[in-house]
Amino acid sequence: EIPRCAGDRLQAGGPGSIALQLATSSLDVLMGGGRSDFGNGAGSPIETSAGAGFSLLQTRADLSGATLGTRWLGLFADGNFAPRMLGEDGRVAERIGPAGELPAPFACVPNPAADAQPALADMTRRAVEKLERAPGGFFLIVESALIDKASHVRNPCGSIGGVRQLDETV
Repeated sequence: EIPRCAGDRLQAGGPGSIALQLATSSLDVLMGGGRSDFGNGAGSPIETSAGAGFSLLQTRADLSGATLGTRWLGLFADGNFAPRMLGEDGRVAERIGPAGELPAPFACVPNPAADAQPALADMTRRAVEKLERAPGGFFLIVESALIDKASHVRNPCGSIGGVRQLDETV
C-alpha cells in the first residue's frame, strides 16, 4: 500500500480504489484488462458495477452480443492484455556487447495467447456503435497501452503489435 494514498481508502472515508470509482461513475463503457483489480464478492467493484447497471463482458462473444441499451464493463484479461506479437523464440531486445557488437536480429511472430482477447478495433467499433446513439454526443478514449508497457520490459515486438493494433483501429 502506498502510504500517501491511505486517506483515499474507502475505509478511511475516501473515494476508494480506482476500480471502485469507475464502477460508481457515470461512464457508459469501460473495456480492457485488469479483471483482478475489480475483485469478487461483497462490496467489490465487480459487484458494485453490477448494481450500477453495468453488464460484465469477459469474452469476445460477450462483446459482440452486448445489448446497446446497457452500460458495459469489459474485463477481458486478469491483468494486462497478452501482446499480439512476440519475439521469435521468446527473444526480447538484447544489450550491445562490450566491444560494440550488435545482437543478432530477430523477427516478430504472432502470439496465440492474444487470439482469445477482443482486438482493439473490435472493442472500439462496438463502443462507437453504442455511444453514437447518445443525444449529446460522446467522448471516447482509445489507448493501446502495450505500446508503452512492452517497451518497459524490452519487448519491441509487443510494442510493434500494439502500434499495429492502434493503426488498424484508427
